[in-house]
Amino acid sequence: TKPLSRLVYTNLKTARTDSVSLQSVAKRFKEFFEKLSEPTAEMIEKANELRAVEETRRLAHRVQSVSQS
Repeated sequence: TKPLSRLVYTNLKTARTDSVSLQSVAKRFKEFFEKLSEPTAEMIEKANELRAVEETRRLAHRVQSVSQS
């Protein structure tokens, strides 16, 4: 179909570029991530605290759904 061929043509080079970019990022940071140590209990606790703060902020802006009953 014409819309599909237009979409494929438009994204042909973009998809390849994105793939190459992701591969280069993975290659660049592989050594860095391999050298990272496991998080300590304190680090995990701090992350959980920060996540709770962000969740509280998120929930304050949540739109309540209307009940269908």
